[in-house]
Amino acid sequence: MPHASEASHRTIACVSFPRWGHCRICKWLQFHKDYPLTENGFFCKTHTKSTLLPARLVCVCKKGHLDDFPWVEWAHSNRNRPVPICDRPKIKWVGGRRTSSISNFKLVCDTCKAENSLFGAMNSKGIELYNAEKGEFYTHSCTGEIPWLQKQEQCTKTLKDRTQDKNSTEVPIGVIARATSLHYSKTIRGIIIPELAHPIIKYLQTEEYETKVKAYREIDESIGDEKIAELILKSNKDFQIAGYTKEQIIEFMEKLEERQGGIEINTEQDLKQIEYNDLISNESFQDEQIEKEIEIQNIELTDELKKYFKHV
Repeated sequence: MPHASEASHRTIACVSFPRWGHCRICKWLQFHKDYPLTENGFFCKTHTKSTLLPARLVCVCKKGHLDDFPWVEWAHSNRNRPVPICDRPKIKWVGGRRTSSISNFKLVCDTCKAENSLFGAMNSKGIELYNAEKGEFYTHSCTGEIPWLQKQEQCTKTLKDRTQDKNSTEVPIGVIARATSLHYSKTIRGIIIPELAHPIIKYLQTEEYETKVKAYREIDESIGDEKIAELILKSNKDFQIAGYTKEQIIEFMEKLEERQGGIEINTEQDLKQIEYNDLISNESFQDEQIEKEIEIQNIELTDELKKYFKHV
């Protein structure tokens, strides 16, 4: 957590990103913790009174992962003069006198004197780095970092047929850390899925249900779904009035578990596939006391429509 002089209940927890910054005086580009030791920010390791300026670039991929730019690797990956990364690299941020354009800056290793312009660091095809062992360039892979949640996950490449290639990652690109284009909200639209619109399903996804199940398991660790469904039915007067049964609750518990555990929704296309499967299965629930948000019915086709459709 960051330094805070006020009481914890009056502050908002956060972390610093990017985790690289360069000194105003010596231009040393250096890695720092994700939180400052004092409320004054981060300071240069050499010029201890000089605050660090945040690094200009970060890496992002199509899946929304965000990571620090590979500064050390890039400094040693000059296309014309690539060199292995030295033992103690000390990267300096140089340039920017004529224009603030990122291509006007370059990285210089103070240890081995390797240098590389930042021209091409924001190439939409990816970040090209040098592999000294193989003597060739490669495209930087996504690390799956989610710094705002302080977690990391596996990044997999989405192929044209919407399947996931677990042996490859999405290609991360360099972007300006404070650019307005760094973040675009993701909106997925879809219709109400019939089986997930049922009152039992809705209740099984509430905090009240989770609290009750937790309490039941604290009393009896071996309690099964059948007993939980029985207790839920006894404690829910609305379910009793509607005439729901223990078997119905168990059925929806199983459907919800299958839906949550077996289906991954990454894109709008994934959601459309679920909608399509539910539509063709015609699983409208029968409950005259509940106003349905959507109802599916088969329609008898005319001879003309049968030329184009099997069923509607």
